[in-house]
Amino acid sequence: MYAEIALPIALERTFTYQVPESMEQRCAVGMRAVVPWRNRTATGYIVELREEADVDRIKPIRDLPDEEPIFSEELLKLTKWIGEYYCCSWGEALQSAVPSGINVRETVTYTLNEDAIHSGRFTDMQKAVIAALFNRGPLTENQLAKETGKKGLKAAVQSLARRDVLMEQRDEARPRVAAQQVAWVGIDPDAIPDPMELVKLQRRAPRQAAVYFDLLHNDSEQPVSLLYEKHRANSAALRTLEEKGYIHRFEREVLRDPGFAADMASAQKHDLNAEQQVAYDRMTQSLETNEFKTYLLRGITGSGKTEVYLQVIERALELDKSAIILVPEISLTPQTVARFKGRFGEDIAVLHSGLSPGERYDEWRRAKRGDVRIVVGARSAIFAPVRDLGVVIVDEEHDTSYKQAESPRYHARDVAIMRANLNKAICVLGSATPSVESQHNADRGKFTRIELKRRATSATLPEVELIDMRVEAKETGTQAILSRKLEAAVARRLELGEQVILMLNRRGF
Repeated sequence: MYAEIALPIALERTFTYQVPESMEQRCAVGMRAVVPWRNRTATGYIVELREEADVDRIKPIRDLPDEEPIFSEELLKLTKWIGEYYCCSWGEALQSAVPSGINVRETVTYTLNEDAIHSGRFTDMQKAVIAALFNRGPLTENQLAKETGKKGLKAAVQSLARRDVLMEQRDEARPRVAAQQVAWVGIDPDAIPDPMELVKLQRRAPRQAAVYFDLLHNDSEQPVSLLYEKHRANSAALRTLEEKGYIHRFEREVLRDPGFAADMASAQKHDLNAEQQVAYDRMTQSLETNEFKTYLLRGITGSGKTEVYLQVIERALELDKSAIILVPEISLTPQTVARFKGRFGEDIAVLHSGLSPGERYDEWRRAKRGDVRIVVGARSAIFAPVRDLGVVIVDEEHDTSYKQAESPRYHARDVAIMRANLNKAICVLGSATPSVESQHNADRGKFTRIELKRRATSATLPEVELIDMRVEAKETGTQAILSRKLEAAVARRLELGEQVILMLNRRGF
């Protein structure tokens, strides 16, 4: 058996590797594979399996880190489209769709060959590398960079290695992120020791007895840390109980909690007004008939777009479908999560770069296992491995932060539309000020435009006055930053003891 593997490098092709006989039974498309690549180890993604190969001298796969595929057929198609549409490799697209830190890394340690440093001439950077290794012993490339700086380091190391001044040792390092395991102990209720033995235990080792009786009369399985805290026990006490056969120790996986609170005010379901009801009816009609459609929901601030989102998602859950909600900025995630948690409880995973790598990995796994049906997050949440996707919502779809700055340079809004298409789901693009592209697509009939023109509450819209600063410049003869009307308005507010906010349309202001 042979596997076509996409590596996360900037080459638009896959590479053929042999599947060892010992791995053939569990090897599957969508899995990760640890393979030799040139003179190092790399982690790639299996995109095809076949029985014949058209190349010679095929290297074998070294390891399969997964018990089951991490990519569904749908996500493989989506990432392949990203590679073709945004001019990057399939491997780079696949890499962007998994949590960072889960792949096997390779570390290279450099050791100085002192017998070779007395001959030849060396550059200043090479001398700095030799001095660092001479003074501190074997170092990794990262450690060398701290000692000498990064500029010119790679070339210097490669040159010294060719001259046998440095010796390389390559080792596979464990992934930076893994499931968190917590130590637990338990007892077998059907194998309770003789009462006299327990009396002796209580007399000779009161802390051991306290631990055992706690397990016997309360929960028969408890975390080790909790027993330490309650009974001032230590590892020696537990080890002795284990040697006597009274308890058994084991590890249990614990999910890391990002700790987002629920907004209980959002728990109340509101009646939709006429405009909201039209939006809801049109969206859910497509949802119920499994019809792919992109809706541009243009609604003024306070028009109740979020309530429409909530009720459309509620209908998707009733149909046993899942939902992805994208927000443009990490700072908006907590309030969005709070609203959705208030309405849907714990049926939510959160994915964005503000979480720790461990928290992000656990949230990703909750979505993959089907423990949650709603995922809220920033740009990368569009790759959440949810099942039976029914609705994708892109809130504030005009925001430029949906564009990825480094390869693959995808636009999360467009990827959301394509993912909805692959799942015969609906994609809802919400904004008070839609992007030019979305407006154009709605004008052409590619998107379905729905408008919410009035506020959901009785609040009135603020008065807005647009001032042409070119006219201001002609009348005053100066290039002022603030208009005379704005200056007067600010002065008036300050006289009344009020506050003023001036918004500048630049990031961070």
